[in-house]
Amino acid sequence: MDQERRWFVGVDWASQAHQVRLTDADGSKLGERSFEHGGAGLTELATWILAATDGFPIIFMSRSRCRTVRSSKA
Repeated sequence: MDQERRWFVGVDWASQAHQVRLTDADGSKLGERSFEHGGAGLTELATWILAATDGFPIIFMSRSRCRTVRSSKA
């Protein structure tokens, strides 16, 4: 897959709700939402990200209790 990245998704992972921000390659905010923790909320989060990015997001997740940052290509 040699596609130029145009969107970035930042996820603040928490125990009850996850704050998610979508930006373009220049760092301009395209959207921001909060999703409940659990199956329905995470399904809604994935659906929103995939719809907003045409299926090509780059996701970074961080947790305040975790020292590492994980990235994933959807």
